[in-house]
Amino acid sequence: MRTLFLNTIIIAILASLLITGGVKSSPPVQDAPEANNLLYLPLIQKNFPPPQTVFGAETYSLNTARINQARNANLYWMRYTTISWAA
Repeated sequence: MRTLFLNTIIIAILASLLITGGVKSSPPVQDAPEANNLLYLPLIQKNFPPPQTVFGAETYSLNTARINQARNANLYWMRYTTISWAA
């Protein structure tokens, strides 16, 4: 039964290829002679300030060491959490 089903499918595919003329290849694509190919590169300048970062940090203990770490990491914001939501 299964072999008959597969034979029927194969015959149907071959018949459709025969009726439509087989597999036709499309013509090769040619490049346009005056194509505009643009390439955008990022702007890099010497001594130009970098954009401000959006990263920050949250801490449960605020002291001078943490503030210095945040400053050295170039953080934009820092939040001191006084409420523990775990309790």
